[in-house]
Parts: sequence; C-alpha cells; structure tokens
Amino acid sequence: MKQNSRKPTALFGGWKDLLLPAAFCVCSVLILCAVVWPVSGAVALAADTAGYAAAPSPDALFVRQTPVEPEAETVDLADYGGMPAVGELYGTLSISGTSVGCNLYYGDSENELHAGAGTYPGAQIPGQGGVTLIGGHTGTYFRDFENVQLGADVTVETQYGTYHYTVTNMEVVQAAEFGQDDLDAAPRESVMLYTCYPFGQLTVTPQRYMITAEYVSGPVLIDSTGGDAS
Repeated sequence: MKQNSRKPTALFGGWKDLLLPAAFCVCSVLILCAVVWPVSGAVALAADTAGYAAAPSPDALFVRQTPVEPEAETVDLADYGGMPAVGELYGTLSISGTSVGCNLYYGDSENELHAGAGTYPGAQIPGQGGVTLIGGHTGTYFRDFENVQLGADVTVETQYGTYHYTVTNMEVVQAAEFGQDDLDAAPRESVMLYTCYPFGQLTVTPQRYMITAEYVSGPVLIDSTGGDAS
C-alpha cells in the first residue's frame, strides 16, 4: 500500500501567519501611547496643582510705584544780593493763554505800577513759602486779565529761579474789604494777582479782580545759615 507523502496542515496555520498580526498589534499600541500620553500628562498635572495659588497675571510682573515728586532746589538769597529793595526790578511775570507779560518790581507804588507789575512789600517774594501779592493796572499791563482761565500757568522768572503756579480761583472783591486776613488764608507759597475792576478802567475803582494761583515748582529760598528765608 502506498503512503501519502503530504505533510499534515497545521490546525492554526504556520508561524509566519502569526507574525504579521502580532507586529500590527504592537505598532497599534505604540501609536496609541504616543497620542494618549501627552494628554494624560496634562490632565495629571492639572489635577496635581489643585490647591496652589493661581499664577500671577502678566501685569504683576511690572512693579507699579507711585512717582516721587523731586525735592525743590534750594538757593541762598544772599548769593543774589539778598531781598530786593523797594523799586527794584527783580523778575518778570507772564500768564499762559493771555497777553500778560511784563517786568516785576518790588513795591507797589505808582512808580512800580507805571513800569510793570508791583509786589506788595508786606507779603513775600516767590520762594519764601508764603503769599506773593502782585498788582498791575487794568488799563495797561493787566489789561488781558479777563482772558485768564482756571488752570492757566503763571510764570515768575527771577534771577534766582523760575516759578510756576496754577490758577485755582478768580473773583471780584471790594478793595476796602481785602486785607491781611485774606493773605493769611491763602495757600502757602502762592501768588495773588489783582487789578481794578471793571476791566479797562483808567482810574482807580472800588473793586478788584483777584486771581489766586498755587505753587507748582521753583526753588526754595534759604538764608546763609541754612534756614528758611521766610
């Protein structure tokens, strides 16, 4: 009897038939891990930071500080000949937004007011820490007072420094009712400007138009020993 020479067929196929599916499974697992791993890491990190303070906003990286006003320069009035004498020209006066611009004298007699604006000797000069009372004729140097606006800059230039003041008040007062108490009530280191009212009059009137301007900048006057000149 002749024997059959064929080899028996494997029940589940040969090893080559298993290799390809196995390789495919391994590759699939690797691809899946590559996609899932970053996502799972981010989720784990978010869960791990529970209870921690929130990260500061970008604005917090910039430190905000309140600007510090620079200290005013100090000058010794003695280096400039001391207090001006009555009748002496010691500066100029101007007001922004107007045509007011004239010489400034120490003293307020007709001689000074004829040449420019005059500073009342019973008050103080700029830099002494008090009120500087300045007058002028409405028919000449202070004719443009009617165009002064709140917030305007009053500039007083002297040989010892330049001063800036901001207009904060304007009013009409009776000349007979204005006195030392009004000067004492004014802001320290300020200027009060006045002229006859109504504007444009060529003779003295019983009313005065008063402008108050508060100090913005300018050197502080000291005496030769280092104290305030006020």
